[in-house]
Amino acid sequence: MKKSVLLLLVIVLVVISCLSLVGCRIPDKHYDNVQKTLNNPNASESAVNLYNFLLSNYGKKVITGQFVNEYAGYDKDEFKDENGKMSVYKATELQAVYKVTGKYPAIVGLDLEKALYSPEQNYSIEQAKEVHNRGGIVLLTWHWNSPITQGDTSHFYTDKTNFRLKNVIYDKNSEGYKTLVDNIDTIAAKLKELADLNIPVLWRPLHEASGGWFWWGADTGKEYVELWNLMYDRMTNYHKLNNLIWVANPQKGGEWYVGDDKCDMLGDDPYYYGEDLRKEYNKDQANSKRFRKTYSISKNKMIAMSEIDFVPNIELMWKNNTKWLFYITWCREFVCVKDNSQGDNWTYLPEYAENYSTKEELKAVYNSDKAITLDNINWKK
Repeated sequence: MKKSVLLLLVIVLVVISCLSLVGCRIPDKHYDNVQKTLNNPNASESAVNLYNFLLSNYGKKVITGQFVNEYAGYDKDEFKDENGKMSVYKATELQAVYKVTGKYPAIVGLDLEKALYSPEQNYSIEQAKEVHNRGGIVLLTWHWNSPITQGDTSHFYTDKTNFRLKNVIYDKNSEGYKTLVDNIDTIAAKLKELADLNIPVLWRPLHEASGGWFWWGADTGKEYVELWNLMYDRMTNYHKLNNLIWVANPQKGGEWYVGDDKCDMLGDDPYYYGEDLRKEYNKDQANSKRFRKTYSISKNKMIAMSEIDFVPNIELMWKNNTKWLFYITWCREFVCVKDNSQGDNWTYLPEYAENYSTKEELKAVYNSDKAITLDNINWKK
């Protein structure tokens, strides 16, 4: 009798464990049953082509990606090509990766933080144009400094601003709400430069929603979704930015998810935490638990790693049937050697740092027959 009770308890625990991971295994049909069209019925031909390319590779290949430093001054000679023109492929992160692998990533992640307050520093937009012209894929995110209203401080981190979304998002006549709209319109004008050139963008705004460390996620999911809806409607219906493929990055489901009709795919940012990052990474080198967790938010969307520290183990991704669409490694010290030779005026070198993934792990990803890099991508039709 005792053995039967013990066996039953073990079975229950296993079932609970499996359910907590949204099933012990993702069904094979998931990769074929995801949403086949963009939500925007007026999506541009180039956006549709890119989305179809992503669909055709989901579950079959993983697309490589790398963010570049949004704080670098790209007017320096070190970032210019042989013709004296700024080149994103001279960015320290991309050079560091290239020196190890002999290849560039298929996706380049860029940021629009400076575009709001320093319109003359239009680096990300110009870099996006080059990535597209080279045949790559552009992903844009936006570290949005909080809209300044009277008595407020401005920053994208919650603990560095006293701006609170809940105080303005429900009052369309408030100064704060109007500033939100004004900021969105400013960024929309930047994105329109790309739309006018038929350059599609993986658009990942309001990222890491439920984390709470950014002001847009400091209150509840209800306020967050209100802000997402405002931005989605303003950019899609008012500004008619038909080149955007919307990547939601809620981290959690429930009230933090914007809904299948307001995003085109899901991104998750599975960083490792703890005193021994390598030890934590070794427990799940494919981020399979996070894939299953994201799958629980919506079974209708392609799933990607929109920001990571360690590169994934592709063979384990396939073994565990958690085949992320793409990954994008974060920038600066996650890839590059830090140059402390100038004291407080430190910078980063175009040399690969093994603070996270080793050179061998990076090579394994870029040389995998399941990986798409810039040299073997062909999404334009």
